[in-house]
Order: sequence, then C-alpha cells, then structure tokens
Amino acid sequence: MTINWTEDLRETICARISEGQSIRTIGADRAMPSARAIHRYLAADETFWQQYARARIVRAESWADEIVEIADDASNDWMERERKDGSFETVVDQENIQRSRLRIQTRQWLMGKHASTQYGDKVEVDVSGEIDVTRLSDAELVARTRAHLASIGVDVATGALLLGHAEVEPDADRRDDQGDDDAF
Repeated sequence: MTINWTEDLRETICARISEGQSIRTIGADRAMPSARAIHRYLAADETFWQQYARARIVRAESWADEIVEIADDASNDWMERERKDGSFETVVDQENIQRSRLRIQTRQWLMGKHASTQYGDKVEVDVSGEIDVTRLSDAELVARTRAHLASIGVDVATGALLLGHAEVEPDADRRDDQGDDDAF
C-alpha cells in the first residue's frame, strides 16, 4: 500500500504527538500509517523530521503540565479501611502515592530525553590542574605517550615519537639531581 504523505497527514501525526500520543499508538489506528511507515518517512523527509521534533518539544511541555496536575492531585492519597471491630479508619494509600511518584518520574525522564536542551540534566565538567613534564626525561615522556595512546586504542608504529631523539629505556637519560639543566 502506498501512502500519500500529504501536509494534512503530517500535521495530524504531529498534532497527535504533541498531544501526548506515541508513534506506536498512532500507528495502531487503522486510519493512520503504521508505526514502521511513520519511522521510515521520518528518516526520509527532513521537513517532517523537523515538524516531529517540534511536536515532541510541545509534548514535553504538556508532560510538564501533567506533572503539576499529578503532584497536586491528592484525591486518592487516603482510603477508608475497615477495622476488625467494624469501624472505619482513614489511612494513607501508599500504593497510589508510589504510582503517582512513578508517573512523575517517568514523565521527567522522557522530558529529559525528548527536550534535553530544556529539561535534560545539566552536566558541568571542571577540569583544572597542571602536569609538570619538565622534570620527565624524554624516555619517560615517550613511554607515557605510548601508554596513553595504547589505552585509547591508537596503534603507534615503532620508532621515535620525539623528532630528533632516539628512543631509549626510561631513566636512561634521566637528569641527575645535581641540576644539570644544559640538556635543554
């Protein structure tokens, strides 16, 4: 079956996405293309992909509204429990509270994935410090460089890494503690 991907069809799909429906739910509707067809068309058409991306951001906004509604709704947080003597007591319904917490956390996680620039976790990396390589010999620098390159999967051909210096065993050209700075 060939699908006529009209602007109206694309807008309908994106409207349903922005209202909170998944592609799977939309694809299950017999009046709509299958989820597989929607995914394929998203991959093939840049304009539709951009419309879909905007719809996902709108959906994240709607999830934010739902989170507030779920958090504010305490209507089922209490329940009546019958005691052995036939009287009733009001107790906290922990199952309902846990389910509400799960609903909120699920929406928060999805928001972080679907609209990561707005709702994603912000990661800050502060790298500071100094490495003093002036006290290392050429052989030590070469050995450390080779070890680092090997640790990240880079094959290094045998031969000199430092131009103009033959490779020697570590500590072979180590300056003594007498302060022989003429090597540089």
